[in-house]
Amino acid sequence: MIITPSLAQYFADRHGDAQRETAALAAMRAWCVRDDVCAIDALLGRWAQHPPASPAAMRAMLAPHIAEAAWVGALLAHGLDLLRADPLNALPCTILPGPLLPGLLLLSHAGVTMTLHVVDAMALNAAAQDAPDANLVFDGGLSAIAHLAGGAISYRCAHREAGDTAHARISALQEFTSGDMLVMDGASDAVSIISAARDALMLRISIGKPEVGSRHFAHRLSDGACVATLCGDGAASRLLILLQYLGGRRDAIDDDVMDLLRQYMGDAEPQLRWAAARLAMVHDPAALRDAIADMAVGDDDGAVRRAAAATLPIIDGALSARRAA
Repeated sequence: MIITPSLAQYFADRHGDAQRETAALAAMRAWCVRDDVCAIDALLGRWAQHPPASPAAMRAMLAPHIAEAAWVGALLAHGLDLLRADPLNALPCTILPGPLLPGLLLLSHAGVTMTLHVVDAMALNAAAQDAPDANLVFDGGLSAIAHLAGGAISYRCAHREAGDTAHARISALQEFTSGDMLVMDGASDAVSIISAARDALMLRISIGKPEVGSRHFAHRLSDGACVATLCGDGAASRLLILLQYLGGRRDAIDDDVMDLLRQYMGDAEPQLRWAAARLAMVHDPAALRDAIADMAVGDDDGAVRRAAAATLPIIDGALSARRAA
């Protein structure tokens, strides 16, 4: 019986890190130069420039690489060889953590990603017993899910008709098994994995569409109702996260930052407009009062108009209290 080193032993034995890194990178390079890996990597690179026109076209181009997926077995073999040589070795892939679908990022090209996931049957079944009301996100991109090995996977599909952002139609429980592949247009279809007969290995290829002003829609799995509208613009999403951090560092907001916030208030992305307005308003409500009033009556997005209209009396009340004091 082999007893692997503990974490304490690992940190006491850091002198082996360089050798482990060298071995892991060598194993990954050996995998990446395989003809079949190079072929699918080239396909993803082409998709980054010219995405498939439809889910059917995506399936047709991807199917040959999935039907004879010896490259998946080769990746696992490299990983096992590393572990046999040293229990602390690991493939140098980006880890995708998650309680239900942990995985590895294998290949990526400008919004096109290929990830390998372990479907944890026990975790899925435990989550099903807790019966959380999960959300499905319609993200507008194309994606494919290939069942590579292991137990049958149960899932539900959601379909949203064009123009109907309020509701999605939820399917009955369906199943796919080793060799099956689901291909979807994220503008109209989404999938939620419910359970698995036993652990399974799953491949996911996603082609994002980070277009200016694009929207993602989250729908409740239980009844298909829309519960949130999300930002689908990649650049705007990054700015939104930055503004969230900036909101906790108000001392960093100076005149230059206020100028940037005013610029973002005119952005095509509604969520960015309102996030910038909120942050600027908290910093200087008197200077932003008229801009918020304009948003309440003239913004192109209904959610922004409603938020601004609800905020305006709060600003007026705070300014009145300040003047009275």
